[in-house]
Amino acid sequence: MKRSLPPKAKVVWGARVDEEMHGSVSVMAVVTGVESAFLKRREKRLGPIKL
Repeated sequence: MKRSLPPKAKVVWGARVDEEMHGSVSVMAVVTGVESAFLKRREKRLGPIKL
């Protein structure tokens, strides 16, 4: 994964063993310093939601 990211990107990773997962693996990556048009896109604000 890191080879696909720009040099300034920061990647934090870790691992732990959870016996309840019965041999399965769960992966989470935290990546900062990446510029993306998708992330910069402004969403239309709808305002407060009335319940």
